[in-house]
Amino acid sequence: MPLFKPLIFIFLIQFTGFLHLAAQVPKDPAYLNENISKKSFDEIHWKSLKKELNYNEKEPEYKEQQKSYSLPFSIKSIYVKSFLFILVAAVLIYILIKLFSNPSLSNSKIPQTDYTIDTIEEDIHEADLESFLKGAIESKNYKQMIRIYYLIIIRELSNKKIITWKKDKTNHQYLQEMTLSDDFKIFKELTHYFEFMWYSKKLFSEQQYLMVSEQFNKYIEKLNMIR
Repeated sequence: MPLFKPLIFIFLIQFTGFLHLAAQVPKDPAYLNENISKKSFDEIHWKSLKKELNYNEKEPEYKEQQKSYSLPFSIKSIYVKSFLFILVAAVLIYILIKLFSNPSLSNSKIPQTDYTIDTIEEDIHEADLESFLKGAIESKNYKQMIRIYYLIIIRELSNKKIITWKKDKTNHQYLQEMTLSDDFKIFKELTHYFEFMWYSKKLFSEQQYLMVSEQFNKYIEKLNMIR
């Protein structure tokens, strides 16, 4: 069957050619009965014409000019630059997608090293609380001293996995986490001292601050003994 279709096509072409030739033959056969007139051949004239012919002449060669489809260099350079631009853009887009799709990369923060007394609560694990405590004691800023003592306690409880520290957590939330701990009572008492002395407008004497600071210092020593 695959060979049958080409054969039919070839047959149709030949048949069409035959019909074309047949159409050129006159339908009236009367020309067959016409008399044929004889004409004399002028041999002298033929010889003169023959001499003028040059059989050594070569036929002119007609070479088809090859068309060059190569692009001009300027056009090529434009395409190359466009391709490189698209390639670089695609790589940058891929890097950005990977960066923002990875929370560990996109949300990473550069650790702050220059803490002040007002920013130490941003990260109590990174800030040097002991240095700030020493400065508060030396300057006799006892109110600030109590605050730093309390932050040290929160840091140590977090390091011991007793509580989970977060910057925005309240003291009440830390108390709730300490409910089942054996240190709940002392931690509640120190929390009360801190809130009363830090937020109160009442003026406390140096002796009162130092007495409370001893309680903070003892509990910090106890936490440091826990391994």
